[in-house]
Amino acid sequence: MTRIRRAIPADAAALHALKWALDEETHFMMLEPGERSPDIGPEQREIERDGVFVAEEDGELVGYVQAERGSFRRVHHLATIVIGVRAHASGKGIGSALLTAAHEWAAAQGITRLQLDVDAENTRAIALYERFGYRIEGTKRQSMLVNGAFVDDHIMARLSV
Repeated sequence: MTRIRRAIPADAAALHALKWALDEETHFMMLEPGERSPDIGPEQREIERDGVFVAEEDGELVGYVQAERGSFRRVHHLATIVIGVRAHASGKGIGSALLTAAHEWAAAQGITRLQLDVDAENTRAIALYERFGYRIEGTKRQSMLVNGAFVDDHIMARLSV
């Protein structure tokens, strides 16, 4: 059974390992395999600062969502979402449960805009985001170079005003 919960500081190493595994397993995450620093400091700071939720199965983290709130007054009403779920845990509703947790956190924080970037070829993720009310606001052409080929990114957002 999968449990969704707010990340705690003691999760930093496991969250880092999860991100490292996702870097290896999919080209849809930002970092390439081996590009992530071995330092868990960033995860420690994210857990303390952001809305970070994890999906746990049998004591192992299999997914996460991070909602990073804008740090300046003019963008304090928005949060940028990053989400990842391990391939072996995919298709079980974990992404939906993680997004629900992030949305509940954002509502409690008074956040009215959630935004994210998604690879334009990641149709499964796009469909998930659209089910949650996200809409494509634009496309960044040739925004990344993945495996020697340029890929486009969609900018998607959900407003809750």
